[in-house]
Amino acid sequence: MSRTGPPASLPGRLHDGWSLALVFAVYLASNLLMPARGLWMVDNENRFLQVQALADAGFTRYAIPWKGAELDPGFAMNPLRFDPEGTFEGYKNGQLIAVFQPTYLYLSALALKAGGPVGLNLLPILGAMAMLVAVSALARRLDLGARDRHLAVIVAGLATPAWFYSLNLWEHTLAAACCAWGLVGLVQFLRERTWRPLLLGFAGLGAAVFLRDVLGLFALVVTVLLAARLPSERRRVVVAAGAVLGGSVALLVLFQWLTTGHPLGFHADTLARGAGAGAGGHLAKRPLIFLLYFVGAHPERAVSFLLAAPFLAAFVLRPRLQAARAPLLVPGLAALAALAGAGFLAGFLASPTPLNHLLSANGFFVAAPVVILGLLRPAAAATPKPSTTARELILQAACLYFVAYCLVAPWAGAVSLHWGGRLQFSLYPLLAVLAVAAMADWRDRPGRRPAVAWAGLAAVLLVSIAGQAYSVTLVRHKKLHAERLAMAMEQLEPQVVITDVWWAGHELYASFRDRTIFYVRSQAQLEALAGQLVARGVDRFVFATRPRPGPAAPGAIRVDDGGWGFYSLDLLVSPLGAPRAPD
Repeated sequence: MSRTGPPASLPGRLHDGWSLALVFAVYLASNLLMPARGLWMVDNENRFLQVQALADAGFTRYAIPWKGAELDPGFAMNPLRFDPEGTFEGYKNGQLIAVFQPTYLYLSALALKAGGPVGLNLLPILGAMAMLVAVSALARRLDLGARDRHLAVIVAGLATPAWFYSLNLWEHTLAAACCAWGLVGLVQFLRERTWRPLLLGFAGLGAAVFLRDVLGLFALVVTVLLAARLPSERRRVVVAAGAVLGGSVALLVLFQWLTTGHPLGFHADTLARGAGAGAGGHLAKRPLIFLLYFVGAHPERAVSFLLAAPFLAAFVLRPRLQAARAPLLVPGLAALAALAGAGFLAGFLASPTPLNHLLSANGFFVAAPVVILGLLRPAAAATPKPSTTARELILQAACLYFVAYCLVAPWAGAVSLHWGGRLQFSLYPLLAVLAVAAMADWRDRPGRRPAVAWAGLAAVLLVSIAGQAYSVTLVRHKKLHAERLAMAMEQLEPQVVITDVWWAGHELYASFRDRTIFYVRSQAQLEALAGQLVARGVDRFVFATRPRPGPAAPGAIRVDDGGWGFYSLDLLVSPLGAPRAPD
């Protein structure tokens, strides 16, 4: 029997929105705790430099102006370089550009132009809210009642990394919204078997590809599964997917060619570079990729496997919620996931350097332990309901996409400062809905539910939310450091900045537009640059370098990252006659 009841009146719909309002309020309050111009990491800073340049140019030029190009036309010392891979520098017509898909950068530039830093910070929050509205709509189409739809919104919004990514300059929340709305349409198609929801569903998936091209793989997986499940509708599914998704890809290729000069995008370039090492080199990295994305929970590998074990077992087995096992399966898995999540969080709290810890602890499941319940399949039935078929389809698509992504994912960028599964983020809202559906199945079965069973469910929800709340403290800590760095630079007069730290050029994003920043990697490079600067009449520069042990050098400003030992910099005004050599 359906749990949804009749369509809600307007007052009923407003009442249905309280969970959305709650999550929105949490996001806004979290955003208010952050300095407006703070950013999390190099990925966001690279995006910001392009967004700022687009807004400054009135959208007439897609380039990041770098004042050092006059002295260094070959860009050998450009501060966006990441040796040896060059991951963060792209070029178009002899100018620097960001290496990320341009769609979200244009949207962000519009937000920056319209609302300044506030507008820019609101965009990922609005993306997250669009995602959560889709979560509620998807839950309704899976026959979940009002209280379960509220729970699905809260789980997706506060018990998964959506909270973290709503506070950072990334396209993930908006891409996930497009994916979720795409699934809403396709689930509706399972019920109606008409063209309209089918086309709208593929339009949502196509829009997601515009934001993150790798989601084309997700769209392909969904298309194949949908066609396989509905033999009588196979032709219609293939025609709709070919027309809508094919059209989306064609438009994306044209848009990227016009904006960046790279029709297939930089992800394709990265994959091509990986392919240059041969299939053997690519395959050799697969165990590490699976380890990072499935298992990564702690720097100690044995601890990681221990914490990830419940999730790996659930992913591989995906047990059904049959009547005989459901009473123990749901609370038992929830309790195990809660223990794993608590251990995961304890690792961060015990680490003196949480960012170094994070490099080895950003597995998909352990960062949001409640989604383990989304891996449970609904009970088998002789004639399954459309909602049951839809749940099976979503779960299959999520699992197959996860595996397929790990098989093709480039190594570049795999080890990074991600909270949870950033590169598979669009799966979180889908698994959150499935998790709540599994809870509802367990709750609604006949029989008594002992308090200890409810305690397991409560524990996994609380641990999941606590983990996301901790991630917000990490964001705030880092953004406050970025603000301190910007304020320290404002105290220094020299307009030339030289650094021997690869990420410092990005971290100095607040000064990038107004100062000339160089990244040097050798004594010879530094001396050659010094000679050029002296010839131009420059007599002083700011040297930005990692702090050495002990107190800062006389006259230097130390911008400490609060004990993390990760992003601290010493800023020293130096005469050009005695430049300090890089390590």
